[in-house]
Amino acid sequence: MTAHLIFSGEIEYDFFVSTGNGDPQFAGFQGQKFQVHGIPDEHFALISTPEFFVNSKFVYISNGVCTYTETECFSHPGTYLGQLFFGLAGGVGVKVVSGAHSAGLQVFLNDRPVRVGERLLLGSSNSSYVHVKAFNQVSVGLGLFTIGATNSDHFLNIQATVNNPEMLRLGAQHITLKTDDVNAIQTSIETTYGAINVHGLLGQTIRDIEYAHHALIQGDSADYQVSSLSSPDFVFSQFQA
Repeated sequence: MTAHLIFSGEIEYDFFVSTGNGDPQFAGFQGQKFQVHGIPDEHFALISTPEFFVNSKFVYISNGVCTYTETECFSHPGTYLGQLFFGLAGGVGVKVVSGAHSAGLQVFLNDRPVRVGERLLLGSSNSSYVHVKAFNQVSVGLGLFTIGATNSDHFLNIQATVNNPEMLRLGAQHITLKTDDVNAIQTSIETTYGAINVHGLLGQTIRDIEYAHHALIQGDSADYQVSSLSSPDFVFSQFQA
């Protein structure tokens, strides 16, 4: 069993499938649905684990081209994913930059352009890699996750596969928290789910939690803002490297 998370131009939902778009809107791994407007030209943490992190740059788009069918395209003015950054131990970083649909995306491994067709390892494991499959499509292997990004028109759609179905099975246990106390929340999470050290706007949805005041994410969107595209420094960061 695999599970997929899709961040795209239109919302869809299926078993263990997460989607999001536009403002952006999200549907999490366990079926959570919520909206995060973010701030244009600022950076937010999507996924954070002890071994790697994935950040995004939110950009405001007022119009776009929609004459293609291979990916979700512009649907309305709003905040979209303009860039992605994958950070790993040892200072390894992959940056993905969206462009016009006709031009495709740009991919860099530690500032070195990655050409179409190239598949480069990010470490000693074959499961850690960057592969530019086409001018508008890239796949990044991170061990626990495999994340694909497809260029739309100046924004990116992403699809992430969790490669550990047991983690999703454990995360499917639902808990409702009635408190805002950070320590009490952390104790409840650790007691219920054990060591599932995944956070971020998307990563945390591996766990089926309803927070106080009917919130579906911990804290608020400002807690997920990072100081730069390549920095792991948000409130709930799990990155240890």
